[in-house]
Amino acid sequence: TTISPPPTVSVVVPVYKVEKYLQACINSILAQTFRDLELILIDDGSPDNCGEICDKCAATDNRVRVFHEQNGGVTSARKKGVLQARGEWIFFVDSDDLVPRNALEILLSAKEKFGGDVDLVEGEVYRTKKDAQTGKLFVFERNKVRKTIIADGCGYAREVERETCTSGPYAKIIRRTLFSATNALDVPAKLTYGEDAIMCFRLSRKSAKPCESPHRSISI
Repeated sequence: TTISPPPTVSVVVPVYKVEKYLQACINSILAQTFRDLELILIDDGSPDNCGEICDKCAATDNRVRVFHEQNGGVTSARKKGVLQARGEWIFFVDSDDLVPRNALEILLSAKEKFGGDVDLVEGEVYRTKKDAQTGKLFVFERNKVRKTIIADGCGYAREVERETCTSGPYAKIIRRTLFSATNALDVPAKLTYGEDAIMCFRLSRKSAKPCESPHRSISI
């Protein structure tokens, strides 16, 4: 069996009780203009039809990999996805989100404008109310991506404090080696609020880039 070379980006999607939105989310990822990616779907013991939707997508696109797990919570699912990832970069997407077709292209291009010597690139998120029952969905919209933040070292933590970037996992590409160098995803399963902020701060503290490096941003 020929082993394909690792992709540039591993997109990790925890999946749980989102059958109404999951297919649209997956479609938006597979439609990326940047094609060198793998999509890792972690079925976190979802009791609805999400597992079947995941398997059908894997059967039609060889970039999709599916893992069915017992329910362990979103952080556990993200950790399993990172452990399975082969890409240089990790891109987390929530399973009820939509991603514009050029999202990865924008983030990777922004990285290259600084010679590629960064550990994390973040784009803006546009939030829109799509469904009166579920409330807000987070949509990374093409026409709303106005800036990309390049963060290295402790600069990221400083910018979160200034509220110029977010503490959530979405809309970011993160260098995969940061996860192997930290315990960023070792969070108690019972913690359901703020667990993503813990991940991001731990990653920024262990960045390979020096803490005194200036935080840099560009406009798109």
